[in-house]
Amino acid sequence: KLTELKEFCIQCKYIQPVGADGQLLALLKLFHCLGFYVYFDLSEYKEQWICTDATFLYKEMSKVLSVQYSPENESLAPELRIFKEKGVIPEAVSEVLFQRLGIDADIPTRWLLEALVHVGIAAKVVKETKMHFFIPTVLPERN
Repeated sequence: KLTELKEFCIQCKYIQPVGADGQLLALLKLFHCLGFYVYFDLSEYKEQWICTDATFLYKEMSKVLSVQYSPENESLAPELRIFKEKGVIPEAVSEVLFQRLGIDADIPTRWLLEALVHVGIAAKVVKETKMHFFIPTVLPERN
């Protein structure tokens, strides 16, 4: 979490308490550019997260995208079948869906969805006043 990293950096005197937010943001942007951390400024999301292992994050994101290669049959859980057919994750079932995909439970579901939007893999869609996330790359090919 961003708040925990900020406290750690102040305690270790990497940043000064006065103006700590700006210093930390500059440090995170630098480390993100250098590839040390993955940090997305998702200010609309209530908690900011920093991923210190980019490979871990990309592996978890790829679990979402791998749905396109799952076999099309009746044994798929309903959430997975709908996601595979329509490319849509309703926020209401996102936690269940992510559990079925084996996404690490330590990653906040909403944060990962927002990160997918941030990098251009997903798009937010409001349908009947409820938030959905559209991920077109999981859609099956149509001839």
